[in-house]
Amino acid sequence: MSFFIVFKEVSFNILSFLKRLLFCYLASICLSFSVHAATIYYQATDLVDTSVDNDLWRQTYSINNHDFNQETGFSVFFDSTLYSQLQNSVPTDNADWDVLVMQPDPLLFADAGVYDALALVNSPSLADSFSVDFIWLGEGVPSIQNFEIYDVNFEAITSGNTVSTVPLPASLWLFLSGLWLLIKPRVVSITGFFNKEAVA
Repeated sequence: MSFFIVFKEVSFNILSFLKRLLFCYLASICLSFSVHAATIYYQATDLVDTSVDNDLWRQTYSINNHDFNQETGFSVFFDSTLYSQLQNSVPTDNADWDVLVMQPDPLLFADAGVYDALALVNSPSLADSFSVDFIWLGEGVPSIQNFEIYDVNFEAITSGNTVSTVPLPASLWLFLSGLWLLIKPRVVSITGFFNKEAVA
């Protein structure tokens, strides 16, 4: 195989690879807009138990990717089979919010306790975290919870599950995954080519 043919083939492969790489990157950016939904992150902290029979914990929440208007807010729900004795552990000094804790009640909220925060102004500060103490009735460590973000009519506009950590942006995961899928066959192809040349 002449040098010119080899050079032409390699150049074509590189150009094709770069085109696919660019497409993958642009696609990941476009898809990232769809994953920038409101997210509530939580951190579970095991507190010193006040009695042997009570396993005391604290959930601390932070909110990303949502700008609240006045008289809108969010609610985090506590399954009555897993949580009891909810208490607003650290009353916020943030005057932008009105925080309310409601105990599990079979007549309200489908038997779930509620931690609710209502915005008192437009674009309230989210710099302060939100937290609630409770008795954990389950096994292991408290995990994800259902949440809702509601409008001025208290109608849910967004709902989902809390997440424990901040993940890498979805666009970055998509880009890295696409990059590997593109690189892998090229690495195999180039390695095979040089192995053939070595044998020849």
